Amino acid sequence: MVDNIHVYDIGLTHRGEFCVAKEVLNASSGDGSFFEYGINDLNLRPRLKSKRLCSSHAAGGFSRVYSGSILRPQNEDLIDWPEDSIPEDNDFKAIISSLDICQFKDDLATLAPLDGTSPRISPELSCYLGRSRIALSQDKEIDGCVNSSKSTFCSSAAFDAWSSLGVIRYFSGVYVESVKQGRNKVDVYCRRGSKSFIEAFDKIYLAAGCVNTTSIIGHSMGESKELYIKSAPIHLGAYIRWKFRRDKSEARCNSIVEGTIPDRCQYFHEFKSANTGYRWSHTQLGPMNTDVREKVSGLVPLCLTRYMNMLLKNVWFSISTLNSTTGEDIPIVVDSVGPTIMDRLTKINERPLRRRLRYSLELKLRILSKFKTLKLLPIPFGSIIGDVLRKNRLGGWHIGGSLPMSARSESPYTCKPTGELRGIKGVYVVDSAGFPSVPGSSIALLSMANAYHIARNSL
Repeated sequence: MVDNIHVYDIGLTHRGEFCVAKEVLNASSGDGSFFEYGINDLNLRPRLKSKRLCSSHAAGGFSRVYSGSILRPQNEDLIDWPEDSIPEDNDFKAIISSLDICQFKDDLATLAPLDGTSPRISPELSCYLGRSRIALSQDKEIDGCVNSSKSTFCSSAAFDAWSSLGVIRYFSGVYVESVKQGRNKVDVYCRRGSKSFIEAFDKIYLAAGCVNTTSIIGHSMGESKELYIKSAPIHLGAYIRWKFRRDKSEARCNSIVEGTIPDRCQYFHEFKSANTGYRWSHTQLGPMNTDVREKVSGLVPLCLTRYMNMLLKNVWFSISTLNSTTGEDIPIVVDSVGPTIMDRLTKINERPLRRRLRYSLELKLRILSKFKTLKLLPIPFGSIIGDVLRKNRLGGWHIGGSLPMSARSESPYTCKPTGELRGIKGVYVVDSAGFPSVPGSSIALLSMANAYHIARNSL
């Protein structure tokens, strides 16, 4: 029997004195990446010295599932994961059954079936294309994000509903400074506004985002430490869509979900080859973001705006990721720069991404092989265009592995296969910081199933 569950949200929920509003061109419309978040808050310490917006997918730490990204990775892509740490079919089934997922009968139904079973691979196919999966809210009672009969799943509305039902006790705006081993429990040192307080719990489940979770653990250990983040390399590409009329299947998909945000990606493209290390890569394909289109249109004379909009509506981008084993580990240092725990600094040694020209060329050729469906023609130097719009060519769309699960380790900064941190008993890392490696496929479903797997076994 589990009761008295407290949920502390370290994110900001509105623009206020602790938040500097930012225009982030690659953010989705609505509750997108317009807020500094958690340890990145400009007016809160410790500071995160980084050019990236880490764990900043949404206001208040919440993320609506715009594209869905409900794909289960191949177990063979979970490199270095202890066998008993890998989520089982029942873990995936539990997550999938809690979501209402819009999907089409296409290649992805074979590669990543939504019945919770392990993916099935056809030996004849090394390339799959399908519509993105959209996670919807199941219950209109918790539909608080989009005023429609069926909206994309919104975790903030779900948390509010669970709180009102008494399933959890939800607290927003709580800043977690550190966690310490108590006599029989785990103590959490927190701040809410100007008030500091300590709470004791039987178990702590940390899911603050890889960098934030790592920083909290680093501050908790009370020593300077260099750890390493595993980064799944990202590749951008730009395309012109050779089709100026609306796709009927797109209209049908959008009609299923009233009020869904039009900027979400349209297709998932999966392939593996020697250039991906024989691991599955994941590509999201979709139109240029509305915010970006408006920004670019504003740079041309008013008389040309209409024609520019017509052109930009048919510019698509690809965002591709590879397995973290094909990338470089990124050093992250949790260091002390003052006498108190609040005078600590988390630094990331960021290096520009090294382009894989062979992979980029192969990706373009494989997308061209699906021209009948996609109608996409590569734009020369498309990755450079993407870098300019994103203002970040550092890569690292998916990061993790700074506190990896391992079967054998003596480091207090690693986790047991159960997800429990070796350095602090009763503290479980349930986000990507505990991943021994990061697969190229989308990690949304894996992250949820991993957290469920750890919680289920530890309870």
